[in-house]
Amino acid sequence: MKPLVGVSDNKICQYRYWFNDNGETLQKVDITPVNPLELSNALIEVPNLIPAKIPDDIQMATSSSATKKAFLLPLKMQIKLQFKDLADQWSAVQTDSFEHNSQVELEIRALTVNKAQTLKKPASKELVGFSIDVTKEDSLYWQADQPCMLDFFSPSGEKLCRFSTSESLKGKKIETKQKGIYYVLLHSTIHDETYNKDKLTIIGIGNNVSDTIEVNPAGTLPELVSDPEVIVNLTLTGYLNGTDIRFIRSLPCLAKLDISAAHIVEGGDTYYENYRTADEVTGDYMFSDLPKLTRLVLSNTTITLGKKALYGCTGLTELSIPHSIKTFGEKAIGGTQGNLLLIHWNTPAAIASATFDTPEEMGNCLIYALQETECTYEGNVIINGLADKIRLTDAKGFRCPTAFKAKDISYTRTFSMTSGNKEAAAGWESIVLPFDVQTFSHAEKGELAPFNSGKKGTHPFWLAELSTEKGFRHVTELKANIPYIISMPNSDAYEEEFNICGNVTFHAENDNGVEVRSTYSSAIVRSEGPQFTLVPAYETVWQHDSVYVINRTISNGNLPGGAFVRNLRNANPFEAYAVSKDSPNQAPAYYSIGTNGSLTGLEYLLRRAEESLKVYSIGRTLYIETNRAITLPIYDREGRTVRIIKASEGRTEITDLLDGIYFSGGRKVMIGR
Repeated sequence: MKPLVGVSDNKICQYRYWFNDNGETLQKVDITPVNPLELSNALIEVPNLIPAKIPDDIQMATSSSATKKAFLLPLKMQIKLQFKDLADQWSAVQTDSFEHNSQVELEIRALTVNKAQTLKKPASKELVGFSIDVTKEDSLYWQADQPCMLDFFSPSGEKLCRFSTSESLKGKKIETKQKGIYYVLLHSTIHDETYNKDKLTIIGIGNNVSDTIEVNPAGTLPELVSDPEVIVNLTLTGYLNGTDIRFIRSLPCLAKLDISAAHIVEGGDTYYENYRTADEVTGDYMFSDLPKLTRLVLSNTTITLGKKALYGCTGLTELSIPHSIKTFGEKAIGGTQGNLLLIHWNTPAAIASATFDTPEEMGNCLIYALQETECTYEGNVIINGLADKIRLTDAKGFRCPTAFKAKDISYTRTFSMTSGNKEAAAGWESIVLPFDVQTFSHAEKGELAPFNSGKKGTHPFWLAELSTEKGFRHVTELKANIPYIISMPNSDAYEEEFNICGNVTFHAENDNGVEVRSTYSSAIVRSEGPQFTLVPAYETVWQHDSVYVINRTISNGNLPGGAFVRNLRNANPFEAYAVSKDSPNQAPAYYSIGTNGSLTGLEYLLRRAEESLKVYSIGRTLYIETNRAITLPIYDREGRTVRIIKASEGRTEITDLLDGIYFSGGRKVMIGR
C-alpha cells in the first residue's frame, strides 16, 4: 500500500479496520511510518460477533467443562480497511469477504425435568445456555412463557432441531432416546407491546416420566406426594375419594392423568364446590375446567360419566370411553372448543345428543363406536367402520387414525380473495381433503367444476396439482390426501355470473360408503415439485422458518394468494404447506405461484365485455361488432375453444355454429334456441 500524493517523503503511519459495518469492532493500529506498506504478516484478530439472526446451522463446540459451553456461529464476514498517511489523509476503503465461525462461550444453567426456571428476560441478541439431565424420559415437552427461539443439542453435541418463537410459546416435544445431558440455547427473544414482561420462564416436561402412586386407603394422596409443584404425569392405582380428586384438581402442572387401574369411592372432602364422590362414578364436574390436561385415562370400573365431568378440558385431543360406563350426564363431554379430535367409544352405551355440545361446537371430532352401539347424536359418528354423515369444518383439526366409509361427507370453505390473471398470480389457496370429491357447489351459483372438466351446466374454477417437472399443472379432479391449490373466479373484470364468493361445499356420497382416508403421515401424499415439496396438513402446523404458506395479504410484492411465503403464519388444517429443497441458508423468502399458477388462459371466458365490443346473436347467427380489428376466441359452456375469429372493424357474422350456449368477448350468447 502506497501513501496518497501531496506531501514530500509521505509515508503510511496508521491503518484501521472494522467488520460487518459494526462500529464497535473498529480497531486502529499505529505503525512506524513506512512507504510502501506490506501487511502480509500482520495479525488481525477477528471478533466473535453475535448477528441479529442466529444461523440455523449453529454448532456446539467440544468442551471438557460441564458449566461452560462454546457455540460456533457460521457467519459471512466482511472486513473493511483504510490507511492514513503523514498528511492525515485516509485512503479509499478496501473490502474483503470471508467465512468465519464466531465462537461464543456461555455459562450453562442447569434445568431439572418437570421444574420451571424463571430468569431475567434476555435481550433480543442475548444468548442463554441451559443443560438438562435426561435419565429415563423418551421425550421432553418444552415451553416458554415469552416468545423466543430454542436450539437443542444432544449429549454428544449434535444439533437436533430449532423451535421458532411461536413453537416455544405454544409448546413442542423433542425425542430423547439417547440418555445423558442435553443442551438448550435460548435466543432471539421477542420484546414488544404484547410480550413486555421483564422475566421469562422455561420448562422441559418429561412426557414418559410417570409418577405412579398407589392410594390405599382413599384420601391419602396429598400425604403421598412430596412436591405437588413438579407433578406433570401422574398414574394412580388403589382408591380415590373426594379428598384425592380435590388434590388432583389442584396440581398446577398436571398434564397427563391415568386412573384406569384406580377405583373412585365414596367419602372424603368435596372435590368441586359442594360435589362429593360416589362409588365407581366419575361425578358431575369432576375433571371440568382443567385446560392443561392433554391426556386423561378414565377408571376402567367407572359406570357413570356425570354432568359436565370433562367440560372445558380444552387441552384434550383424544379420549377413550371405558367399556364399563353405562350412563352419561348432560354435556359430560363438551366445552372443548373443537380441540377434541377423537373419541374411542368402547362401551355399548348409546351415543346421545345430550352428552355432547352441538356437532358444530364439537368441530371435526370423530367418534369410533362398536357395532352394537345405538346413536341419536348427529355428529361425526362411525359405527363398525361406517358413518351415515360426516361434516367437516374448515380450519378445525381433523385426526383420522383408521380409514372408514361414510355414506355422505362434505367440507365447506369460505372463499373471498380476488383472483389473479395472466399477468399476476393471486387468489390461490391450498387445500387437502381426506376423500375423493364428487361435486363442488355454491349456495347461489349452483354446481361448480374445475376448468376443462367437461361437466355441463357448471361454473368453472381453477384447480392445480404440483408436478415434479413443470411445477403446478391444472387438473379436473380433487383426490383424497393429495395437496392442491385452488382459486375461485372473483374479479371486477369478470362477468358477475362467474364470480364465486362465499361458501363452497365439497361433497361425496354413496349408499355403500365413500372411503375416508387415514390422515396419519404414512397415508398422505407429499407432492414433489422442482423447487419445493407440498405437504398436507390436517392439524395446525406452527409457523417456522422451514414452513411456507400461501399469503392472505400482500407480501414481498405478491398479491394475496400469489406466493408461498416462509415463516408467515401457521398452516391451518385442510391446507398444505411448502418445504424448500434448498438448504436453510439458501432457501428464498417466498416461492411465487407465478403465471404457471394461472395456466388456463380461460379467464377471457369470464371477462366483462369491452365497451367498444358487442357480441350478440339472432337466431342461428352470431354477430361481432367492433371499432377495430381483433382476434376473438369463442368458447362453449365447458370452457373449450371452438373457434378463433379474426373480426374486422365493423360487423362480422358467424353462421355455422351448432345450436347451444357460447361465450365470446365476455358475453354469453345462445345460438338456435
